[in-house]
Amino acid sequence: MVGTQEQHPTKAEAERAAGYLRRAANCDNASQAPVTMGMLIDKYRAERLTERYSTRYQYICLLRKHIELKWRDYPLSAIKPLAVEQWLSTMELAPKTKGHIRNLMHRLFACAIRWELLYGANPMHWVEVRT
Repeated sequence: MVGTQEQHPTKAEAERAAGYLRRAANCDNASQAPVTMGMLIDKYRAERLTERYSTRYQYICLLRKHIELKWRDYPLSAIKPLAVEQWLSTMELAPKTKGHIRNLMHRLFACAIRWELLYGANPMHWVEVRT
């Protein structure tokens, strides 16, 4: 089940939410569209989000308010460290919050590598948060 109609009021939102499920069901099909950050976030929420309430709440807020707004439609291979650094530097947030965003993105990319959605090194390894 992808979700309720309240969670996904439009067909486009439901299709986007079902993207990671469709990819898992057709894992042998090499001609699939590239995995987007939105698909990765949906899979992470469904499978790996921590059970601890405070951490879970913080991750959901960071994903929804910051990461999804900027990166949802980008293919994983198109998200580069320099672009993320520049994006973080333009945000009017405390350095500690920017560090939390960077660390959560690192966790997302680590999961993508584990799930074989991305190959190579974690691109967030080279992202520095300036104070």
